[in-house]
This record gives sequence, structure tokens and C-alpha cells, in this order.
Amino acid sequence: MSKVRRSKRPETDEEREALITTLHQDIARSKAPLLTLYGGQYPMAHFSDDIFELFVGDICSELKGLEEWDWYDSVRRFSGGADAGRDVILHMGGQCVGTIQCKKYNKPVQLNLVLEELTKYLLYGLVKPGMLPPYGQEFRWYLAVSESTGGTATDFLVGAGEAHMKRHRSELETAVLKARDGSVFLKTHSTFEKLNATELCDLIWPRLVDTRLGLLRRSELSALVRMLPGVAGTYYEFQKVITGDISELLVPLKQFIQTGSCSPEQLSETQNVLSTYIPGKLLEGENLNVVMIPECNDTLNLLQNSMKTVRASQFGSAPTVIISSAGSFNPDDYKEISRILNTSKGQVILVVGCGKVSGEKLNWWRESGEIIFPSPEWDPAPVQEYQAGWCWIKERSGETTCHLLLENVPADHSDGQGTHHHCFIFEDVCFWPVLGADFFCSVSASKAMLNRLAMSLEETGSAIRKHALAVCASQCVEDEKVKHALAHFEVLREKTDLAFLCCHPSSTKYKNGLRTFCGAYPCADSSHTLMSTRGIVENGVVIRSAQTAVASFSAYWKSPTLQLLRPSLFRVEGSTLVSDYIPLFAELLSHVTLYESKDDSPYPNRAKDKLCIQYLADKGMSSSLIVHHCMNKLKPYTPVLPDTVSWDNTKLARHAGLNSYLSSHSELEWQTECNKSGTLKWASMTSVEHIVLLEDPDLSYRQVKAEVLLWAAEAGEHPKLRVLAKGRGNRMDHWIARTGEVHRVDITLPDYADENEITEIHVNRQAELHSLSVLDDYYLEDIDGSGLEKFVRSLRKDENE
Repeated sequence: MSKVRRSKRPETDEEREALITTLHQDIARSKAPLLTLYGGQYPMAHFSDDIFELFVGDICSELKGLEEWDWYDSVRRFSGGADAGRDVILHMGGQCVGTIQCKKYNKPVQLNLVLEELTKYLLYGLVKPGMLPPYGQEFRWYLAVSESTGGTATDFLVGAGEAHMKRHRSELETAVLKARDGSVFLKTHSTFEKLNATELCDLIWPRLVDTRLGLLRRSELSALVRMLPGVAGTYYEFQKVITGDISELLVPLKQFIQTGSCSPEQLSETQNVLSTYIPGKLLEGENLNVVMIPECNDTLNLLQNSMKTVRASQFGSAPTVIISSAGSFNPDDYKEISRILNTSKGQVILVVGCGKVSGEKLNWWRESGEIIFPSPEWDPAPVQEYQAGWCWIKERSGETTCHLLLENVPADHSDGQGTHHHCFIFEDVCFWPVLGADFFCSVSASKAMLNRLAMSLEETGSAIRKHALAVCASQCVEDEKVKHALAHFEVLREKTDLAFLCCHPSSTKYKNGLRTFCGAYPCADSSHTLMSTRGIVENGVVIRSAQTAVASFSAYWKSPTLQLLRPSLFRVEGSTLVSDYIPLFAELLSHVTLYESKDDSPYPNRAKDKLCIQYLADKGMSSSLIVHHCMNKLKPYTPVLPDTVSWDNTKLARHAGLNSYLSSHSELEWQTECNKSGTLKWASMTSVEHIVLLEDPDLSYRQVKAEVLLWAAEAGEHPKLRVLAKGRGNRMDHWIARTGEVHRVDITLPDYADENEITEIHVNRQAELHSLSVLDDYYLEDIDGSGLEKFVRSLRKDENE
């Protein structure tokens, strides 16, 4: 639907009718898909100025003669008005008895603009015949807006009488002077040109006092459209006819929340969905482009960097959804976020939380007129706090709007409650921004987001295309709540394609199967950059590590399960974003971080720090060898897929810790050749030796020895390998396999033989077996590295012997 503003108003009836015909043709080609429930609000932000004026005019034409609308008998649209403004003129018996000033704004209209438009009309009415009825006859001046009005503007428009006008006298004087000076016609007219503000206001005062004011906001216009099926069918595309019979709507809601009773009041709350139509598509082809910002420190700088570097490099100016957690920003960050978005290119949808906001602050936001509130009838309580956020929509045209998000079912019962959820309807996707508690709360709550989604799908049917949920979460919720929420989500997936995008803070610690629970569902990542979820949630992907500050990916949405394309992760280094660790290292780091939070060793040099430093030198090769040997023992190196590492791999974390402990010794260094065995090398000996840790509680000493011999029997040269091992029982004697020796070994390892057998092993490489428990004991008591020195000295002693 075109949003281009015409430069010239029609002057003749023929031109006027031609314009109306052209606009109706434009509307027929691009109707807004209707996603409005019984009692909900209709989208109007996508209308052009002309179409909004035509829309208001059509409503007035249909209402003509009905109760409360029987005071006019004809409607004139595109009249040119006093100043070519957006006016619908209403006549009775050939005389003008009312005017509806149309303001298609995507922000609340404030009092100063209302007063300026009203006084300007009255000034014109004094010198242009036909704009006002004779004195003594009632005249109505209504304001129709596509969104809402600020609080003081609303108070003014619902008031009347001389006392009411006197309370606004000073503001009226300011407005009428601005109206006169802003019009060339009025400024140069002999009636007004020499008058000051007070004199101008005195001139229109009798008309001001007698004018009956009125207000038609999006909510009032929607209520009227529901009465007028002809208008609704002209401007909106209905997916499924709703009769308005509440009993018909209660049935699916009862089925979804699995209850035998559901009151009309519950139904009314469930249907509070505010839908806004956004011309254009959200997807790039079949791809949903997403940037997630789980890091909660210095988020303004992160957002700026994410827009300039991550989004620009990954998606260019293609449509992009950016999501952060529920507490990632502060309420005072609004202005800076607005500046960042206004300097970006292309279509951006930004869903962020700004923590708890006082009702007093919310009221201030409403009066400022910059943030669109979900309901003009709802007033926040100044003394309460609300979990709040913003959903910014920057369209391809460059037009940017900010919509307020509020938790409707807060996890903290002392918080205030919102009333509505938003749904932004693109040509290909319905987009639902949500604050976390509203998604994870029980569906027994009538304002639960899943209930509203269920009723929307029930009304519109599967023809409404795809639905994407963007959830800004803040705290861990119980496993049962996660399980129940996604179980209900699965039920809804039977009706249509649904995608769930969730962003928790990076510090959040769910069980290992979910980590920070920051990712997508249902979704698969063949690159294993993101971790496949396991346990209470299956078929999803999440960010592996708390180190990750920003993630980006395209989700191919051709099938019910999203397929991740080009996932990229970034971490903060200094004040800049750099590429994150490789997935396997990130997986190892997650296990090490969790293990070290419980580790009571007094040794000061922690494995996490040493591994990160070493990563800069070898890009994770040494860590990959740690993981390989921990999982595959002494087999030849093969890359380990990070998703094959078990959830809570204490053994892997301990191996990483002990390897890092050993690497602190001046004579030992990391081993990074994947065609060689071992994780460390001892370079100060007469010849280089490699060290590897081997631990398996299911292997006896005899089986560990067989593992070592099988490795020693492999062809090819290799440095001597020292194996620090731990298995069943406490016995792990010092033992050496020397090149050229022949051993008879009872092989009981299913990986190497189908059944037990006695085999002669010819040793081609030298290996030495030591007890890993001895190293572990030193580590648990070592304060200053002296224990490490003793252990290395014992290895050196064994070598000398």
C-alpha cells in the first residue's frame, strides 16, 4: 500500500471521485491481513495519509443516520479543507456541522499539535464561508488518529465548556499564534496580521467555547469498524469469519488450557492482542536473519558494534531481527538506541528489555509521545514497578516506531501488570515480541502469551502464514514451566509454522542441556556452532558459552524445523567484538567453568584462564587434543563433534584442569600436532616426550596396559609417550614398554577385538605408564607450584632409572 503523500489536493468533484476510486483500487490490491480478536484493535499504521482520511470518511458514511451519528446527512472527503489539511467535513441540510481532523501518526499526538490544528481551523472558519455554521448552532470538531493521543491531549478533547477552555488559555494563545504564523494565508490576511496572541485567542473564543470536541483513536475507530462489516471487508483481509458469538470462541480456549470452565472475562483478557500491519516482508527469501545479544554489560556499545559490524557483514541491509534479554538495557538508554537505529540502513526489528520501570516513568514516556503504548485506556500506577521493554520497528522506508512491551503475568507478583501483547503482521510472518515471564507462565493465566497466540491462530487459521516469537527473558524458570510452555507450543505448531527465538542473559545458568537458553526452537545446526538442546528441551539450538556476547545466524524456514545457516559468534575483547572461540573449545570451556566453580584446589592458576591464553596461540588445537584423548583414549586423532560431549562431563573438565596444571611447569609445553598422540610435550629431556592423560572407571589396570600396548604396536615413529592413567581399583604401577619388546596381552577391549583373546604385541614405540591419581593428589594440595615440581621430578627420576 503506497505511503506517498500527494502534493496537490483535488479541486473539483470529478477529481475528488477519481482520487477515491484510485485509492480504493490501491486498497483492494494490498489489504492488511486481519489479526484482531473479538474486542481487539485493527492495524492502521500502514495507511497512507490519503487512505487514512478515506478510511475515516468511509466510517462516517456508514455510520450516518445511526444512533449518536444522526446529526449529519452528508460526508465530504478530500475537500481541501482550510489549508489543504486532512479533513472529513460533515454537513446537515447543506451547512457544515462538523469536521473530523485526520492525523495519520505512528506516535501519540500531543496537546500542542491538537490545539494548533483546532485554532487554525477556527481562524480559517472566520474568513472562509461554509466552514462553520451560524453562531448559536452546534459545531463539532473531532480528532481522528491512527494510534493514540498523549494524556493531556486526551483530557482536553474529552472536556467542554468555557471553564475547561480557560484552564488551557495560555496554551491556546501559544497555539493560535503559531497557527497564524505558520500559514501564509492567515499571516497575511488583514483580519489577523496585526493581532497578538491574546487578541487572536479573543477573536476565536466564542467559537472555542461553543465547539463540541471529540476523539477517535485507534481503539475507538476499531470499535466502530467492528460494527461496519462493509468497511472492515474493504480495508482488511479476513482469514476466517468470526460471528462474534462468545460461546463459539470459548470452546477452543477451553481445549487449549485443558479446563472445563472459562468465563467471558477470561476470554476478553485472552483477546487483548494489538496487531500492527507492516508493509513488506520480514524474511529474506526463506531466511529469517537474527542477531542475539545475551551479554548484559555495556550493551549500548554492543548494540552499536552489532549494527555496524555483525549485521553489516552478515546480512548487509537485509531485514534483521535483533533480540536482547529482559534486563539488558536501562530505561534512560532510549535516546541512544533511537540514534543508533536512525543511522542504520534497511529494515530492523529490535526487541530489548529495559528492566523494571516505575509507573511514574511510564507516564512520563506516554506524555513525551515518542513511545506507542499498547492501550490508550490503560494507565500505569505511579508507585508500582513494571517489567518493561521496547520493540523498535524500522521499516525499509526509514520510518521508525517504538512500541512499549510490558509483562502481563510478571514472575515477581509485586510488579505491576500490563494488559496487551503485540503482533506485527508482515506479508510473510506474524512477529510477536514478548517478555519472558509471559511465555513461560502457566496457560491457566488468561493473559498468558501462549493463550493469545492460540486464540489468534484459532481465529485466523493456518493461512495467516508463519509466526515468530521473540522472547526477552531474564531469569531461569523451573524445568516444569519450560517443559509445559514448549509442550503447549508444540500443540500450536500443528496449526501453523512457529519459530521460538529466546534470549536470556549470558550469565543465566540452566542445566547443561540448555546452558543460557539463548537460541532458537525448533531448529537444527549442521555446523554445530550452536549446541543442540538435550534433556527437557529437544530439537533446539542454544549458544554454548557464557563468553559469547553476540550471535548471528540465518534460519532457513522452508520446513517446520528451522535450519541454521552461516551462524557466527562473537565475544568482547577490550571494547571491541572479535570472533568467538571455535565450538569445541567453547564446549570445553563451559565444562571447565562449571567444574572450577566447585573445585576446591588451592592452586592459583585456573585452567580456564590458561586455556584461553593458549587458544590465542594455537586456535584451540591443544584443547581439541584434550577432548579427543579424554573421549577416544589413545586412538588416532579424529575431530570430536562438540554435541557428542556429554552434558556434565566432569572427567573432561578434570582432564583439562590437570593438563593446565602440568603446563604451568617450565619444562612442559602444549602439544598441537594432531598426527601425534599426547596433549603436552617435555622438550627439555634428551629427546622430546609426549604426555597424555587416560581415565576410565570401567577399565582395570590390565585393560589400561592393553590400551597402551596396542598404541605402542602401531606403525610409524612417535616420541615416547608417558601415559598418566586411572582406572578401576587403586593399582596403577609404573611400567615401561620398550621398542622391540614382545608382550602377550589379554585383550578385553571391545573397540579393538570382537572377543577376548591372547595376542602377541610387538612394540614399535616406547610408552611409559604412571598413576594419574598421584598427579591429582598433588594438584589438590598444591598452593604455590611446589607439588607440581615434585611430580615432574618423580617423572625425571623414572626416566633416569
